[in-house]
Amino acid sequence: MVMQFSYDNSGGGPEPTLSTILGHIAQLAPFFAANVDVIAAVHGGFLGTYGEWAFSTEPSVGNPTPSAAARAAVRDALLAAVDRRTQVGWRTLEDLETWYPTPLDGSQAFSGSYQARSGVHNDCFLSNKDDSGTYWAAGLPDTGRTLSNPFRAYHAQVSNWTTMGGENCGTGQYTACADALNDGATYHWRYLRDDWGTMFADGWRAQGCYPEIKRSLGYRFQLDSISHPQSAAAGSTVNVQINLHNAGWARIFSARSLVVTLRNTSSGAVFSGGAGDMRLLPPQSAYPYLIVVPVTVPAAGTYDVYVSMPDIWPGTKDKADYAVRFANADDSSKGQFWDAANFRFKTGTTLTVQ
Repeated sequence: MVMQFSYDNSGGGPEPTLSTILGHIAQLAPFFAANVDVIAAVHGGFLGTYGEWAFSTEPSVGNPTPSAAARAAVRDALLAAVDRRTQVGWRTLEDLETWYPTPLDGSQAFSGSYQARSGVHNDCFLSNKDDSGTYWAAGLPDTGRTLSNPFRAYHAQVSNWTTMGGENCGTGQYTACADALNDGATYHWRYLRDDWGTMFADGWRAQGCYPEIKRSLGYRFQLDSISHPQSAAAGSTVNVQINLHNAGWARIFSARSLVVTLRNTSSGAVFSGGAGDMRLLPPQSAYPYLIVVPVTVPAAGTYDVYVSMPDIWPGTKDKADYAVRFANADDSSKGQFWDAANFRFKTGTTLTVQ
């Protein structure tokens, strides 16, 4: 779930004072903690119409545009209340770059700092040149939809490490497949909803790019190859070498490991090992990355080899709906298929333990 809180969804309605808003955010802290396993991201929210930080009616936050002080207060309160492993998306690049002038890079990513947890939500994707304020500020020269716009250049870098998603709005000026595919990849789109009907999706279907957009949003892990010894001694540790890559537009944001499971073909006994941090695999990669997973096998027998990427949380790690399914198709000629009941991929290779 992606969450966004607001008080006014029609425009011009009453809003609480800033102190009341901050109190509400503090009250939500236990809720965020209790549901960390199913919250993909939290949007800034709380200020202005739709919680999008514009057109406020409350003087204490500075209307019609919330003041810098109010924005900073909500920022700090929300980042403190939301679990430090969850990222928060803010509405405009002007805010993000003002707060963090030096763009986030790989050395700081996933550190749990406020900057490392701060991304963007764009609620007017492809609507006009600046996506209805997402990439706009007073006095900014008109540089079109290019990386000459400093906010776009900044975002292209930081979105590689932070959450990015949102929705379409209006009828849109940039509905061509080329625009969607370019911006989706450039700003590492993770999720998208068409909140204004299906005009964008229908157009993409008609133009033929809808399947590519659908499979590119977020992460898309593909297994490329696997190698391991054909035999081993009981009690030894086998190193299973797996090459895979992330072909999606964005990274995965939970610290998952790649898990190898050996299943005894006679008894059904299983032994597993995990390794790696899948967040570190770059998106949009055409090249495989090697992950070496050690697995200790104490008992003799013949074992089928499976690969999986389960969720990390106690309440979801054993549920198929929360596991990553690899992009590989079933291939009966190689003995490869998705084991849906156990949410793992059968690689078609075997290991004999003596």
